[in-house]
Amino acid sequence: MVVYGLPYMGSKNKIAPEIAAILPSAGTFVDLFAGGCAMTHAAMKTGKYERFIINDIDGLPTQLFLDSIDGKFTNGVQWVSRDDFNRLKQTDGFVKFCCSFGGNGVDYLYSKEREKYQRALYMAVVDGDYSGLRELGIETTLPDGDIETKRAALKGCGFRGRVDVIERLNRINQLTELQPYRPNITRCCSDYSEVEIPPDSVVYCDIPYSNARGYNRQPFNREAFLNWAAGRENLYISEYDIDDERFELVWEKQRVSSYSATNNGLVVTERLYKAKTDNPK
Repeated sequence: MVVYGLPYMGSKNKIAPEIAAILPSAGTFVDLFAGGCAMTHAAMKTGKYERFIINDIDGLPTQLFLDSIDGKFTNGVQWVSRDDFNRLKQTDGFVKFCCSFGGNGVDYLYSKEREKYQRALYMAVVDGDYSGLRELGIETTLPDGDIETKRAALKGCGFRGRVDVIERLNRINQLTELQPYRPNITRCCSDYSEVEIPPDSVVYCDIPYSNARGYNRQPFNREAFLNWAAGRENLYISEYDIDDERFELVWEKQRVSSYSATNNGLVVTERLYKAKTDNPK
């Protein structure tokens, strides 16, 4: 199963290939609110574009995407504690998105109680250091083998848990397969309105959804964006709903929302809109 882009809250990972299949071919694919770059990844896999522009006003996820393609993390990473996370999350993309809860970039991956168990698990299966397990009263050694083999052996001792950071590390290391595209990627860290869009481009906009958090956690002026976007050639917007006659619905699909903290079965309808070009802005 292909996983697209980075661990990132609100990622289009699960529907990215369906959206990418709808979008037309062009010389350049512009991911205007790139976030975890799932849509750029899916667009690359279609073979419909020669060049790619990834823009996000928060530069950390797009830099992490490029670093992952470049293989920066293939030699592994050290354990990231809660203190490390809080100290580094504003400057280190791996820490911010791979060590946060749900990839939200804000909250540490584990509760304070669970952190000590996860640290012991990580130390044992990744570093071969059993001191953390001994602190928890577990005396054991693990067989040779990969991380999953060692984790399975720990389950036999009644110690359960996933090595979440390593699973996320493995995910981003798969992005090295995109290295052939690397010379054709341009990264921007600008407001959407300041990005220079080349002729013969498809522009994809995964804007902050209505009633969701803002653009880089700042208030997002949806009306100003729609005024800017209206009438533009080959511009597509993901949203739950756009009630504006300057945009037409081109695709929709129901899925289970990953945003709801109280209702994991909440069904939402993802929609893709296209800016009409026969209406003035």
